[in-house]
Amino acid sequence: MIWQPEFTDKILSRKPGAVHTAKTDVNGLATFDLKSSKQEDNTVEVTLENGVKQTLIVSFVGDSSTAQVDLQKSKNEVVADGNDSATMTATVRDAKGNLLNDVMVTFNVNSAEAKLSQTEVNSHDGIATATLTSLKNGDYRVTASVSSGSQANQQVNFIGDQSTAALTLSVPSGDITVTNTAPQHMTATLQDKNGNPLKDKEITFSVPNDVASKFSISNGGKGMTDSNGVAIASLTGTLAGTHMIMARLANSNVSDAQPMTFVADKDRAVVVLQTSKAEIIGNGVDETTLTATVKDPSNHPVAGITVNFTMPQDVAANFTLENNGIAITQANGEAHVTLKGKKAGTHTVTATLGNNNTSDSQPVTFVADKTSAQVVLQMSKDEITGNGVDNATLTATVKDQFDNEVNNLPVTFSSASSGLTLTPGVSNTNESGIAQATLAGVAFGEKTVTASLANNGASDNKTVHFIGDTAAAKIIE
Repeated sequence: MIWQPEFTDKILSRKPGAVHTAKTDVNGLATFDLKSSKQEDNTVEVTLENGVKQTLIVSFVGDSSTAQVDLQKSKNEVVADGNDSATMTATVRDAKGNLLNDVMVTFNVNSAEAKLSQTEVNSHDGIATATLTSLKNGDYRVTASVSSGSQANQQVNFIGDQSTAALTLSVPSGDITVTNTAPQHMTATLQDKNGNPLKDKEITFSVPNDVASKFSISNGGKGMTDSNGVAIASLTGTLAGTHMIMARLANSNVSDAQPMTFVADKDRAVVVLQTSKAEIIGNGVDETTLTATVKDPSNHPVAGITVNFTMPQDVAANFTLENNGIAITQANGEAHVTLKGKKAGTHTVTATLGNNNTSDSQPVTFVADKTSAQVVLQMSKDEITGNGVDNATLTATVKDQFDNEVNNLPVTFSSASSGLTLTPGVSNTNESGIAQATLAGVAFGEKTVTASLANNGASDNKTVHFIGDTAAAKIIE
């Protein structure tokens, strides 16, 4: 400071506590230097030898050429809703730590997704502020800089707005095979109204209570959203049908549900064959219904499977299978064809699945058609000694119209001639269609013997010649 008094040889002092003495020069000037590293107002008192005093106020200000900036944020985490904000506070000091006024502070953010309330602010008492908002979640870096080249930055994390959370559940589409070994992945995406993912939130996955025992969900049906707002769970089950799968934000009403359609496991299907009749008349008309029931390992009926019904090749020509033995399973897993034939006997019918060649077989018994039975009578010999002892065996062979031997059919052996004995008079055919009787008699000459069927009147006759008994011959004089 330079003080110009009117007199020479005066003493100059400064406060507080310090006294500085200076003499005036030829021009009546006395000078001294006043310095400070602190920004403040200082009072200087000048006193002359004659006691005259004068007081001056000297203001020291900060050195903006050495300005340094420090940046702080009001909070670390901000909701990305465009309303919640973080206050960015820049403090400007000089090299001695003095707060600087009227220093231009420039604020910048590293993304256009975030907005600053102002980008250029003059400091007041060393402080400049701006607020930061965003509609997009993420980490944003804010930088505050001053003309001296000093700058500072802070990172602010914007998060999704849980108060506007919405949940979207994605599940596999189309028909899903029930295998209980191939997990089906479900994805729940949690976002706010601006599309920001909400991370570290618990999502619960569930199926309807009435089918829950048939399904299993990974991790007890719970998942946590990742940084993309996505939680994943896997589902396995053994119940076919369309079921609603639910995803819910824990402790809230935020949820979404989607249908998943499970279908029977065709690849592992098995077949069970049944016949509607235990015994079928082999007349080419009577028929049995063959039913192939197809189910998967979880006992679900399998629809849409081709079933091939076949008979053994050596007898196949004698049988007729409806639709050439081909049928498609319906919704109940059943496929039906009718079978009729002309060959008596027990034959094996087989049902084979077209997709995996599994099969099942059942015996089917065809019996001869008694209503069309015909009888053929044969004799063991044509000539019998009429002594009541000699005899012939009568054999009646009974077959139907398709040459099938008729079993267990009564055959009546008879003759209109007296003196003949037929034992037995009635005999049932055996499995070969044969009934037999013994013929003897005390008779002479040509005699007719008949074998007849009681059920339809069919019959056959044979003539037998009775001759005299030469062993008992006598000469009559």
